[in-house]
Amino acid sequence: ITEGSIGVNCGNFDASIWGAYNDEAGRINEVDIDLGYSGKIGPNLSGRIGLARWEFTETGGKNDAAIASASYTGLPVELRIKATKLLDADGLELKATAFKDFQLGKVGEASISLRPEVRAVCLNDFFGVTDCPSGIVGGLSLNMRKGNVDTGVKIEYHDGKGRFGNATVFGLNIGYSF
Repeated sequence: ITEGSIGVNCGNFDASIWGAYNDEAGRINEVDIDLGYSGKIGPNLSGRIGLARWEFTETGGKNDAAIASASYTGLPVELRIKATKLLDADGLELKATAFKDFQLGKVGEASISLRPEVRAVCLNDFFGVTDCPSGIVGGLSLNMRKGNVDTGVKIEYHDGKGRFGNATVFGLNIGYSF
């Protein structure tokens, strides 16, 4: 699976479009649009709320979702909790992520960083699945920031815990901040 995303930030507001390409089938199987608002809650705590529309291009289905997340810094690793509630169907997805950014230096004016992360996913009647953990994801991303532009590449391994197929995911992203 190959993923790609394009995002824009303007102050505390953000918007993104994300797509997943099924390499074996040779087609895009999902496109998501996300709008959100984020801000500081405390010295080491920030949060984000948002709305998303998921379009499943293979089946013609779609879902709308409300998303809330919180991130904590100040530990040896950063922690993020994310809850996604389907608005037009039953289902709740919870994700807990631990990650660490390692600054590798600069190439010209661009800052380069490496981020290993691990994520656990729990589902409660999410598309009919209730299981915790329903998936474990480990990944590594290489990111570059120059001025207002962020770019990155990632590789992740998704362990479906027997409920879902295991997958290796490659991703590309680009973002711009005003």
